[in-house]
Amino acid sequence: MISRDGSATWGVETFPALSQGTVACFRDALPSLQTHVEHALRLHLSPSSVRVLRSDGFRFLIDQQAHFGRTLAAVYAFGLHEALADDMVWMANCLKSRGLDAEALRQMLTFWIIALQGTVCTSFVHELIPPLEWAASHSSRFFSMPFPSSSSASPEAVAFTDALFENRNDDAVRILKSFDRSAFPDAALEGLVFPALAEIGQRWCENRISVADEHLATANSRRAVLSWLDGFKRKPDSKAAVSVACVPGDEHALISEMLARYLAIHGWRVFYLGQSMPEQDLIRAVEANRSECLFLTLSLVGFLPALQQLFLQLHRRLPECRTYVRTGLHRVEPALARLCDGMAGSFDACHRLLTQKGAVHA
Repeated sequence: MISRDGSATWGVETFPALSQGTVACFRDALPSLQTHVEHALRLHLSPSSVRVLRSDGFRFLIDQQAHFGRTLAAVYAFGLHEALADDMVWMANCLKSRGLDAEALRQMLTFWIIALQGTVCTSFVHELIPPLEWAASHSSRFFSMPFPSSSSASPEAVAFTDALFENRNDDAVRILKSFDRSAFPDAALEGLVFPALAEIGQRWCENRISVADEHLATANSRRAVLSWLDGFKRKPDSKAAVSVACVPGDEHALISEMLARYLAIHGWRVFYLGQSMPEQDLIRAVEANRSECLFLTLSLVGFLPALQQLFLQLHRRLPECRTYVRTGLHRVEPALARLCDGMAGSFDACHRLLTQKGAVHA
């Protein structure tokens, strides 16, 4: 999926930092809050309502409540109000392309406020509501703004993306191999692969493709890219052991799997631990593999609290293990700077993080 990070300067008013007690209270109440909001949406914004033009927009709004709840938890825990605005633009564009208007988004936010008032202790509610009130008051503005799209793609990137959607995997691999014949895959990753993944997400956001189309293109990109990466000559495993995984709960595994292959090409002894591994099992695997560092990939703001919890537990058990994050979410960089030993966007920058002095025993 396309990154939900945006580049707009929102001028979000400064909200006071929340106490740990308030953040913990929201986290504990989150399942109940989501249930209340989903029930209210089903009751007041049913597909038969004159305010809802298409039922797929209604279903999307219901399905997004778990994601929105995770995003709110991260916003509250780390003060990421600009990221909340970015996510509102993403949601507004998805709703707009599915037949809903700003009133639906405003109503959803109102239901979250009502759920907080009826579920959370009064002393905490007054801290939690202001960002939601601010977002509700800007619903029309969110709907007026296009979601940031990827930059103009090259003809090769367009051809590669078309091959993924048309199930022409051999052609996709051929385009990757012919794009750049250097010893390392950086040019094709930046010029073909990442633009294609962004385009897949953009088309889904704009409701131009079905979920099945999105899954097909993503699965084809995985097959093509990993097959292509496996064709690169790898340096001998002369560097330190590195574990690579998704943040627990994050199902976007393709980037982490690509990163693992990329680091292996550069000679790192990589243990790829995949996605959805429970926190304690992941930590035990890092220990068993004797990895000097753990590299996590972060795709969505809402997984930041899970990342924080994992790193806290890891450092208690393995205090010498270095922690790094690959992400394209620029809004979370201030928070990540407090949580890990380094972060990067490009795969080359990830490799350079590991090779800097003191990072690992390369």
